[in-house]
Amino acid sequence: MVLFYTASKDASIYLQQPYQNTGIDEVLEISKVYYGDTRDNSRVLIQFDTTEISKSIANNTIASSSFTASLQLKLTKAEEIPANFIIEAYPISGSWEMGTGTRFDNLTTNGLSWYYRNGDNTSTHWYNTMDGITASYSTFVDGNADGVGGAWYSSSVATQSFSYTLDDINLDVTKFIKSWNSGSIQNNGLILKFPNSYETDTVDYGTIKFFSKETNTIYQPKLVITYPETTTSGSLIDITNFVASSSYDVVYRCYSPNLKTSYTKGQKVSIKVDARELYPIKQFNSTFAYQVKYYLPNEAYYAVMDTLTKEFIIDYSPNTKILRGLRNNMINLNFTNWPIGRNYTLFVKSIEAYNEEIFEIGSFDIYE
Repeated sequence: MVLFYTASKDASIYLQQPYQNTGIDEVLEISKVYYGDTRDNSRVLIQFDTTEISKSIANNTIASSSFTASLQLKLTKAEEIPANFIIEAYPISGSWEMGTGTRFDNLTTNGLSWYYRNGDNTSTHWYNTMDGITASYSTFVDGNADGVGGAWYSSSVATQSFSYTLDDINLDVTKFIKSWNSGSIQNNGLILKFPNSYETDTVDYGTIKFFSKETNTIYQPKLVITYPETTTSGSLIDITNFVASSSYDVVYRCYSPNLKTSYTKGQKVSIKVDARELYPIKQFNSTFAYQVKYYLPNEAYYAVMDTLTKEFIIDYSPNTKILRGLRNNMINLNFTNWPIGRNYTLFVKSIEAYNEEIFEIGSFDIYE
């Protein structure tokens, strides 16, 4: 199963605009640049509501030992970045207010900034952000100004390395979700930044911009939860019983008898996927040969592509394995937080002894 969660709040903070809030800016920015001798750093703060995840773990819908969580940010622009660099993510050690400012148009100090986590007054300074939890944490030290630029737990970090390529952020944050769920630290979101050694040296590392939750595109930040599902198998026969002795030619087809052309956002559906022989042997029988259904090979997975952009919003993985139900192969989809007004195409990849085949099952729209 694959579940999407969109950010509840996000913003960037800037060293050279230490009081300024960017809570509703359409981009998030990680940077380290020089303007002459003046250094500027920026960092990204982002938070997701994980209440539903915790409920699903508590009722065993999601097994705490088997799920994975990834933070996904879509790249929009990068300038003068090095060939090799690292981006780090840490859990933030205190609550913060997103605010309603942007970097250039709507200038305000009514939310978090480089100096403060909730507006420009000393009662909400970043150094006072432990929320009553005892743990090691770090603050940014800039000259004589201690405790600015955010505060985070330094004992836990997730990293993504880039080498001669620039891609979207796709960080494994499973350990953070587990810590929040267990209560060992509170969920105050994550801070994304260059490593301290990058931020304090004399090298210019450029600017990397990502779409924020305020974007007018389909590329909002996402927290993606994946986990394996189990079902009770029925009495269908594995299709590989009929293809194991064949050549590399595909001798069966895969289709859905109940895939609809449209669904509504938030809907939870079970899509049946049937497999049948392409060329059944003619014989006297009371059953029409083309109506006999089979289980797909044990190694069968699904993926979902945005039809217009050709991007896979759900890619093939062990957690998208086709389920074996009582009378059908099954795919469970939860359309919560899927972009609406989009058309999606469902694919199935079937792997057996002689070949790997991809079947296009059909397309559907998501509406409000």
